[in-house]
Amino acid sequence: MAEVGIIQLGNETLHILWDPEPDFGAPSRELGESSNPLAFEPVQTTDTVSSLRAQKFSVLISGVESAGESAADNKVRQIRNLAVEVAKDENTLVVQGARRDIPVTFQVKKNPPFPQPYTWRFDRGHQAVIPIELRTRPWGEGPAVTAQQVATALETPNVVDVTIDGEVPTTVDLEATRGFTGSGLQTLVVGRVDPAVELADVLHLAMDATAPNWDPYTATSGYVNASDNTRICTDTRYRAMYWPALPVGRYKLFTKCRVQRGGKGWLAQSRASNNPSAAPITLTDNDWRFVSLGDYASDGYTALRIVGKCREAANGILVDWLLPFPLDYGSPFYFHCTANSLQRVTSRWLDAQMQLTTGAWRSARRYVYGPGLLGVDSVRLLVAACDANGAIRRPSVSLAADYSPLYTHWIPKPEV
Repeated sequence: MAEVGIIQLGNETLHILWDPEPDFGAPSRELGESSNPLAFEPVQTTDTVSSLRAQKFSVLISGVESAGESAADNKVRQIRNLAVEVAKDENTLVVQGARRDIPVTFQVKKNPPFPQPYTWRFDRGHQAVIPIELRTRPWGEGPAVTAQQVATALETPNVVDVTIDGEVPTTVDLEATRGFTGSGLQTLVVGRVDPAVELADVLHLAMDATAPNWDPYTATSGYVNASDNTRICTDTRYRAMYWPALPVGRYKLFTKCRVQRGGKGWLAQSRASNNPSAAPITLTDNDWRFVSLGDYASDGYTALRIVGKCREAANGILVDWLLPFPLDYGSPFYFHCTANSLQRVTSRWLDAQMQLTTGAWRSARRYVYGPGLLGVDSVRLLVAACDANGAIRRPSVSLAADYSPLYTHWIPKPEV
């Protein structure tokens, strides 16, 4: 029995055999189909990875005699070490292969226990051939990519393109560092959007004119035509502001706003009347805030509108712009805190880490929602940020990406 190669399961280096041939499995793909009497042919619907990857191979264990330990005892100890690695709830399997420069890493989950063949070879020859089966994530991971520069001093809101290595979408963690001084990074929103989306498609600037109440962002006009003192309501009366109907789809609405003279008020989505159609957001001071007004579903023809009301007379709520964030690729990463000296933020799966200008990183899980960013090949990101008091019209941030590229089987060597 010839050895096929060496693999690394956790802390154990294993020899696997040619016969029986090792099976490193493949990602499972479940394709749903739908048909009806009026359809010429069935239509494919869902496309999902339906199960973990099953990898099967035979491990050759050879007892080695040494001072104080017989070959038989050494063999049993190696089998016990293998059992410990297989029984772990989480582990890693690293496979490189002969004359290969780049290893592939599989994330191992819980596994069934392996059988223990009791043969003459095991009992007298101090060797054992152990068939094991590992359940792994469907994809293999390539070498981790760290601190890939995505954008430097990017004025926000804005869109930016990044290339993510691999064959299938992977989770991308972003580190955002403020590009301004004097105040902290209060709010950050980053999410994947369709490659065809431009900033002018989603950023609507508030205007004082009664009709329309908005002006699209353009590369030439920028913010110069916007009126950051647009009042959405006066004293204690309701007042709505209108935007054009959005293309059919789901969005998360963000806006930059503040109470005009202190005091309190609220802002919310609205439909045909001035009554809120979603939970109102309470505003309590006169600093600019970058807030989320919740999810919004557009039918393609109904005008988008928001409504507000102040608690005190002779007051108002000011609106600078509205940003409907498309949800074609899932929820964006959204971070908000009140630390005035916040320097940078790192996105994680349902978590965030933030760092003050001086001090260590600390968790800020309660401020963030969203499943994380997934992407491969060319990815377009929509980015928006707000400084601590909202005084900077277009605060800049620098973005760096960390991720592990995912592949179906082996990892190709990069072309020179």
